[in-house]
Amino acid sequence: MSKRILSDKELHLVHLNIEHGFELKTLLPQIAEEYRQGKTIQEIAEKYHPELQRVSSFRGISVNGLKMAIGYAIGGYDGRFHKHEPYSYEGLMPYEEYLAIRDKNWKLRSRQIVLNAGHTPFEEEEVVLIKELMRNPLYRKDLSNVVQVINETFHQGENIRTRKTLSTFLSKDKAKTRKRELQLQEA
Repeated sequence: MSKRILSDKELHLVHLNIEHGFELKTLLPQIAEEYRQGKTIQEIAEKYHPELQRVSSFRGISVNGLKMAIGYAIGGYDGRFHKHEPYSYEGLMPYEEYLAIRDKNWKLRSRQIVLNAGHTPFEEEEVVLIKELMRNPLYRKDLSNVVQVINETFHQGENIRTRKTLSTFLSKDKAKTRKRELQLQEA
């Protein structure tokens, strides 16, 4: 998997967002607490964008650019885009905490999207049982058996899960697992 090379203009914008992130640590230290309390980076950017337009170094910055800068301000910058000059900084919170909150927020929003669409999200215990059943050749041969056990165990026998929803879930889970494995190989 090859990495895309950034154009000079794209690299300039990345460097600008990194610098803005550093500046935001001083200008808006409260954004870390807002992030901890569940606000998204998008919501934070939209809240402060009008105010920051009055700061000369932020004049003309887009909401998307501000989102990038806020991410750097909260999570820090590791120096990956500064190959020739060592430059990095810590964020307003430890990077591990930033990632944990980001992942939790992503899962909550994904779950809400599923609920809003009228679907029933897969619960963690349900996923564990599905994976356990799929290791058994008798169940792996016919997804209808897995669907029946899942519906009886988690949905009071209602036909919430179907062969199609289970098949889609398994395909997405397999793709996620493959992606994770590739990331580990690249690291």
